[in-house]
Amino acid sequence: MAIRNEPEEIRNAPRKSTDDARQAVAPHTLRYMLAIGLVGVIVAFAIIYFVFV
Repeated sequence: MAIRNEPEEIRNAPRKSTDDARQAVAPHTLRYMLAIGLVGVIVAFAIIYFVFV
């Protein structure tokens, strides 16, 4: 193994594969939260546009 100029805490950090690192389950309500947030931002920008233009 090559010697790297990394701090010791980085060299000794636990390594995980990409599959192990994303072992979370997104709740089914996540899509609704994202949709409501997107609609909210669009409505907010529309209000700002019509008030100031």
